Amino acid sequence: MRARIAKFTVLNVAANPHPDGIYHKIFSKAAEAEGRPYGRNWFAKVGKPSPSQDGFFHGRIAIWHELKGKAIETSSLERQDLASLLNDDAEGFGFPSKVFSFTFREADHLLFCEFKNDEGDLITPSSLGKALQKVLVATAADLGIDLSVTVLPEHDTIEQIFELAVVKKISLGFSLPNSGDDLSQEKRILIERLKRQGINKQKSEYTKAKSVETIEIDDELRAEIEVGAENGKVVATGVDTEGHKKIIDTTQRPTIIEKTMAAEDSSVGVLRTLAQEI
Repeated sequence: MRARIAKFTVLNVAANPHPDGIYHKIFSKAAEAEGRPYGRNWFAKVGKPSPSQDGFFHGRIAIWHELKGKAIETSSLERQDLASLLNDDAEGFGFPSKVFSFTFREADHLLFCEFKNDEGDLITPSSLGKALQKVLVATAADLGIDLSVTVLPEHDTIEQIFELAVVKKISLGFSLPNSGDDLSQEKRILIERLKRQGINKQKSEYTKAKSVETIEIDDELRAEIEVGAENGKVVATGVDTEGHKKIIDTTQRPTIIEKTMAAEDSSVGVLRTLAQEI
């Protein structure tokens, strides 16, 4: 059989506060809810997660389209409601349906998810992030938890911002991450300052003064950019070392991991390995 390419991405699912077991609890509660709309006629729902084992659990997210509008009955060219094409026994089905598997690593609340599954179904990483955000945030809120979902950018995206020869503008926004994570001292200082001020979401915009050549990215601003990329969005506008204008948007550069697999192999088995190694 021919080999195929499986595709995966990584999302940061950050809960505040985050007592032990809260992530598994959020996913379990979300699995009890009906599907939630996250786009035009698109719905998403997570299934019941597996038990947590050694800090990992597995699950699936389903995506489907709710039928709307009219259809043509080709034998007569009569228009009819799409819903009427389904018999009574089909109630509760969504078309076309897509199911994507994921593994969740509780230690740093990262979710490793396929966005091209074994059947060849595709979803963009950004759409996957929106779907999970809709499915999980409402459930977390019912538990008194603030939760954010961020598709992590490619590893070198932040470095490309720092390597710009000229930085003219930086816009960023993020939800406050967990202070208990393994963070640099600069990130901890930033987070603790925002917490003391009672701030849960941060938006900042920096524009270069006409009197200087570039915005200087010191340790404090660097930490804010890194936190923004990992927990929200950063857009930097500037000029690279070759004199070309650059706009670097972390949300447009999602992490993409490709694995070559035998056609009969399941990508589910690869997810645990990814979550353990990356």
